[in-house]
Order: sequence, then structure tokens, then C-alpha cells
Amino acid sequence: MAAQGPAAGPEVSIEAFSPAHFDVKEWTNRQFAALSVDDVFGPAEGAGAGVGAGGGPGPEGLAQRLTTQLHFLATTAQQNSDRVKARFRHQAAQIARDIAALGRLVQETRQQIAGLAAAVDAQRASAPAVQAVVDIGTARRRIEGSMAALDHLRTYANLPQKIDALIADGELTRASELISTMDPAAERAAEAPVGLSADEVQAYRAQIEAAAVAAFGQAAAAHDVERAAQASHLLAAHGRHDAVEAELLRLCSERGVERLRLAAEDSGPAEDGGAGALLCVVLELITADRALVEAIDAQSPDAVLEEILSCYVEAALPAVQRGVSRAQQSDSTDAVAELYQTLAGLYGELLNAVSTSTLSVGDGPAAVQRLLERPIPRSLRLLFGPFAGYIGGLADHEADLIRKGSLQRLRGIEPEGGRVEPFVRDASRAVSRVFADVDQALGRIFAFVPPSRVGAAVATVVAPALDAAGYLRDRIASAVGQVGVPPAALDSVLQLGGAEGAAAPAGPAYEPLTSEPKLEAVAGCVGLVLLCGAFEAHAAALAVSVDSQWAGLVGSLAQMGFAPVADGAAPAAVEPARVLLSAFMEARSTAAEMAVVAARLAAAPAPAAAGSVVEAGAQLSRAAASAVFFLLTSAFRPPLGRIPASDAWHAVRETKSSMNIRIPQFSCSPSEEAVDIGEKMHVLLPELEQADAMHAQYARALEDPAAAPPLYTRMLECLAADRSADPPHEQPSPILAMLSLVLQAVQRNFVAQVCRIRPPMSAHGQQQLAADVDYIASIAQSFIGAAAPEFEFLQQCASGQGANDEHGTGDEQAAQLPPPEMRGKIRMLLQPPQDPPK
Repeated sequence: MAAQGPAAGPEVSIEAFSPAHFDVKEWTNRQFAALSVDDVFGPAEGAGAGVGAGGGPGPEGLAQRLTTQLHFLATTAQQNSDRVKARFRHQAAQIARDIAALGRLVQETRQQIAGLAAAVDAQRASAPAVQAVVDIGTARRRIEGSMAALDHLRTYANLPQKIDALIADGELTRASELISTMDPAAERAAEAPVGLSADEVQAYRAQIEAAAVAAFGQAAAAHDVERAAQASHLLAAHGRHDAVEAELLRLCSERGVERLRLAAEDSGPAEDGGAGALLCVVLELITADRALVEAIDAQSPDAVLEEILSCYVEAALPAVQRGVSRAQQSDSTDAVAELYQTLAGLYGELLNAVSTSTLSVGDGPAAVQRLLERPIPRSLRLLFGPFAGYIGGLADHEADLIRKGSLQRLRGIEPEGGRVEPFVRDASRAVSRVFADVDQALGRIFAFVPPSRVGAAVATVVAPALDAAGYLRDRIASAVGQVGVPPAALDSVLQLGGAEGAAAPAGPAYEPLTSEPKLEAVAGCVGLVLLCGAFEAHAAALAVSVDSQWAGLVGSLAQMGFAPVADGAAPAAVEPARVLLSAFMEARSTAAEMAVVAARLAAAPAPAAAGSVVEAGAQLSRAAASAVFFLLTSAFRPPLGRIPASDAWHAVRETKSSMNIRIPQFSCSPSEEAVDIGEKMHVLLPELEQADAMHAQYARALEDPAAAPPLYTRMLECLAADRSADPPHEQPSPILAMLSLVLQAVQRNFVAQVCRIRPPMSAHGQQQLAADVDYIASIAQSFIGAAAPEFEFLQQCASGQGANDEHGTGDEQAAQLPPPEMRGKIRMLLQPPQDPPK
């Protein structure tokens, strides 16, 4: 379909449309020219076919199309005309306004041109006057320059007199400025020289410097900080800052030495030799000197203050040496420790007074590192030098004082006439005093001894505690030795029988408890159980104290920057005096070198010396408990020792008389040994109660009676008796547990002695053994509920019930059987006797 509307022909631009140049006919012809034949008549094959279903439009279609185009042209022309009229109406108002504004601008421009003409006329008239003013200014400047030159010449004309007058009046700064402002050109003038020559300038400078040094000395002596600062700044401007520091050191040294001499005379004799009072004077002096050092702007104020402090400390050193000598001559190390702590505290204040940069919590690692890399100050070396040798031997001195004091008093305590209670009271207090002295000495060791030598020092100081253990060990040996018990017998107290082939034991120790010597021995050993328990408690507390102080020492080294602080630990304030003093006592040149020592101590365990004291206490308690156990059970040893050699085991009883008549067999009575053992089993409980009453009585003599556990609780712990088989609510009382332990020990040793019988046993001997076993079992059953496993096995075998004990037994039952060797000996003894050959 052909395009419709004006778009088919050339378009008319609205912006460029002009009614005067628009020709309707021309535009219509262009529209016709733009139409093709196909648009008018359709395709060729459809031409002449008329209006049909597939043909194009005819003449009627062309007329209709032309009518449409003409209508569109008229509409477009009307629209363009309306637009032009609207724009004109809008532009006409704006053009009127623009014409009015342009008129106003023209009027203003005319007025400005008129004013500009008047100004040009005025400027043209004033030009000569301006030039005259310029000329006057030039002349004035020339006159002022001439006057300045004349003043300069007059200044240099009487310069020496002015300088002399200023120096005489003390106006050194103005005199120096006058010399400095002198025109160098005048000095070099070849003709009619004015001012000063170079030699005169040098001489005046030297005169000013000398006067400034004198003025600085006077100001420093009077503590006039302002005048001292002016003089020092003048000398610094002359390049003579070294003269200021030298003069300050000289003045401080002379004044300080004189002040300290007068203070020493006024203080009189003192326990510390007057060192504390003199250091307080030093603190006062150095505080005042710090203001002067800050006023002179010293290049290294810390070094200047340290040198001044060293002079003061050197002047006070004789008093420190006297104090150390007096403290060393005393019978206690408290005086030396007190003097050391006093001087350390005062030196910390001195170090804060001379330090221009302090450390506090939160300071960065750079500040701490600077402190660690700082050399040990000379003042610290001077002040604490007298202590170095003494602290090196502090541990030996502490140990000697303990041995000469509390340990010697302990060794002088002896039981008198069987009076155990006073002995326990005096000895327990003496033991407590020994450990108190050791603990105090350890506190001084950890406080003053260099960290690398603390371990060896701790071992030296705790040695008197081991000596106290030796004293108690001797008392145990003496108590059992007086009744004929060899100390070696205490090593195996549960073995109640004698050695194989040895004679039956004899002596007061093996008599009943009613014997006076044995009763005294038991009482003495019960008292020693209390003393050894107190010793063990003190030893445990000592070990805890050593571990705590060791951890504190390692932690303090970390806080001082010698080792890394543990994660999560709060940072602590670094004390410079403590850091430097610790490094000095370690003979280090800088505190940073302590890092090696700190790392080694952090990796090392706590000193083992305290552990040896704990072990000695445990051995003492075991020995004392063994001595009591031995004496309470020693009465069983003679009858048990006679069992293997008894003739009853091999005796043959005739079954027929000489007339060949059968003799009736009656049941055997217990043997003499069994009866003796049974009688002692009957009196065992009263004897245990008697010993327990002794223990309760002697415990009241202790400083803390409630801390002493019951006798048999302590003995069961020391003898390592296993009570875990019984539930806690079913465990017997300690005295019944001890009774059970003794009776089971008697049963076990009875079995052991039976195993030493020479086989084979006769039938009568086997019958006698069965009677003895039943007798002992019945007595034990009346006191305790269960017998020893070895004794039960022997009883079963003696009654003919234990031949096949291994068969049908579980693991738990097999574990309760005696060892296989013992079972074999028992079976061999109880084999049926063979009839003699006929």
C-alpha cells in the first residue's frame, strides 16, 4: 500500500516556513512528481482491468488521494500560521522590555562618560603635585639613612666604653649583642677604621664568658634559676656549654660534700651509720639541682644528674660502709636486710629525681627497652657495692644463724625422766621456730640474692630443716634402742617373726606393755609421732612457700621486662631502680643481659630442696609410726619365732600300747606358742587404747592440738594400710582398723613361720597345727570379721579342704590366695604321712 499524507513528498520545515515564499501550486506539483506510476495505477498486469479484487485504484482513487493531500496541506498551513502568530505575540512583549532596558543602559553610559571626563581632567591637573610628593619621600629616606649612618658611626666611636660599662653593670647579654651587631665592614675598613679589631672582639668575648661563668656560679649557689638560665644561654650562644656543665658539677660537688659533712656531724651515731639520713639529704640536694639542670638546657640532662648524684653518693659512702659493717657484726641478718631495703627505697626516689623520662603502666616497649639497654649507673654501683660480697654469702650466713640459734635450742631438748609431755611441748615449739627462721631467711633470699643463685641459696637455707629431721631421727633411734630394738628392725615392722635361724628375740621391748621400760619407750615414740607429724606439716607449708616465692620471682622478672608477660596478664609498672639493682647484683653491665637469666629460670622448675624436706618429714613420720607399731606388736615376736623349732610338729603319738591295745585319740590342745599368741591378742585392744590415750594427752602440748590427727589415723597413713576396700560408711574406727591390721599381720607371720617348719610333719604335728590354727582364728574372729587370706588358706588346708584351691576359682578369688611358693610349702607340710616300712 502506498504511503499516505505529506510524508510521501518533500516535507515543509515549520521553523523555515515563510508564507511569502510558499507556493501552493509548486508544492502540489512536487507532490505529484513524487508519486510513482505504480502508486497511481497499480502493478502492470493489473492495468486496464478496472477496479477488481486484485487491481489497484482507478481515477476515483486518485481524486480521493488528491483531496486528502489538499486537506492536509490546508490544515498544516493553518497550524503553522497559528504558531507564528503565537510566537510573535510572545516575542513582542519581550522585545518591548529589551528596548526599554537598552534605553536605560544608554542613559547610564552617557552619565559615566561624563564623570570619567571630569576625573581625567582632575588627574591631569594633580600629576605635578604627586611627583612633588614622591620627590619629598625620596629625600626623607636619604636623610634617615644619613642619620642611621651617623648613629652607627657614633656607636662604634665609643664602643669599648659601652662594652666595659655593660660588663661592669652585669648586662652581659646586651654587651654580647652589641659586639654581635657590629658592622663587619667597619672592621675591615682600610682607611680610618672604626669599631673594634678582631683581637679586641676576641678579648671582649673572653671577658664576657668569664663574667658569665662567675654569674652562673653565683646564681647556682643561690639557686636563682632565672639568672642561672640567662648565664647558661649566653655561654651556650658563645659555644661554651661545656663550661656551664663543668661549673655546675664543681659547685654541686663542693656544696654537696660540705652539706653532707655537716649532716653527718649532726646525725651522730646511728644503727645504720647515718646512711639513711645522709641519703635523705642527697635526695633534697639532687631535687634542687634538677631544676638547675633543666634551666641550663643540658644536652644530656640524665648524664649530668647522674654524675652529680655519683658525687653525692661517694661523699655518703663511708656512712653506708659503717652501716653495713655494723649490720654484719650483729647476730641477725635483719639489720642488713633493713638497711638494704631502706637504701633501695631511697635510691628509687633518687633515680626518679634524676630521671627526666619516667616509666609508667602502659608505656610502650620502646621505653622499657631503653631502660633495659641503659648501663648500670655509677651511683648504684657505689651505693650497693658494700652489699655485693655480703649478699653473695647471705645464704651461708642465714644457715649458720639458724644452726646457732633455733636448731641448737632444739638439739638441747632431751626427754627428762620419762616426762614426754614437756618434751613434746618444748620440741614442737623449737621445731616451729626452726621452720619460722627458715621461712624468714627464704624471704630474704628471694628478695636480695641474685635470681641465678636463688636455687643454690634455697638449698643452703633449708639445710637446717634437714638437720632438725636428723635430730628427730636420732630421738626415734634412741627411744627404741633403749629397749633393745635395732633401728634396722623398723624397716619391716609388719614382719613380726624373727629371721630364719636366728634366736628368739629378747629384751625389754619384747615384754608386755606393763613393763616400765617398754611403757616409757611407747610413750616416747607416741610423742615422736606428734613431733614428726608437726615437722611434716611445717615441711609441706615450706614447700608451698618456696613454690609461691619462686613463681613470684619468675613473674617479677617478666614484669620487669626480662621475660615476656603471660597472655592475659595485666601490665605492671616498671620500677627502674629494681630493674637496675637486680642486674647489678647479677654482675651484668646492662639490664638487658638479664634476659638470658630470666629465660633459664622460667624454664627451670622450682628448687627441689624444699621437696627433700617434705620427703624427710614423710620418712620421719613413717619411722615414728613404725616404732610405735613395732613396740605394740613386739610381744608377738618371741612366740612366733619359736614356732619353726617346736618339737610338736614331728612328734609321733603311739596308737597302741605295749600290750597292743589301741589308745583312744583325743583332740589336741593348742600349743604353748599358740596360747602365748592368743593371750597377747586378748590384751592387744587395751594396749592400743592406752597408746591412743597417751597420744591425746601429749597432743594438748602442741601449739595447735586440733591440727594433730588421731594416732592410728596417722599410723595407718604412714604404714600405707589399704582401707579402700570398705565403703566410707562401713569403715571401722581408726583404733579398730589398727587392731585389724595387727591381727592380720600376726596371722600372716604365723603362716610365714609355719612355712619354715622342716617337712615332713607327723600326723600328730598336723593335728597340732590344725588345733593352733583354729584357736588363733577363733580369737581373731571375735575381734575382726575377716582373716588374712594366707591364714584362711592355711586353715582350709589344715582341715583338709584346700587341696584343690585353684580349681573353680575366679580371678578375684585367685588374687586373694597366698603366693604359689607359699601354697606349695603348705601342701608339702600337710601331706598325709607315709607309714614306715615293716
